[in-house]
Amino acid sequence: MEWLRLLKHPGRETPKDVDIHLIAGNYATHKRAKIKAWLARRTRLPMHFTPTSSSWMNLVERSFADITRECVRAGNFHSAPKLTRATTMHMAVRNEQPNPYRWKAAGAEILAKIQSAREVLAAGAQN
Repeated sequence: MEWLRLLKHPGRETPKDVDIHLIAGNYATHKRAKIKAWLARRTRLPMHFTPTSSSWMNLVERSFADITRECVRAGNFHSAPKLTRATTMHMAVRNEQPNPYRWKAAGAEILAKIQSAREVLAAGAQN
């Protein structure tokens, strides 16, 4: 399970006295019994789920999609250090010539999605 392998990494790499808040954009993919049981045993790894189509999470995903399209797929990398250098250089150039994203979602629309997500989470907690 790829997701469980990813979840285990910050727990191993972070001091035991530090809580790690995990933010995920899609609650449905993390509802498997094995994942829920694993997270229940690790109280220092609380999960937070953003509403579907949450504006700020989409912005983060959009940034990674841009890096993938503009840098990763456009190149040919034979090692992780070469890929790291290329993405670092790409971001440096992009930061010198910023092109800001424009928010389009209305506040009321965002708040309605948050309420809907809370209702889904509450219903899931009762099951």
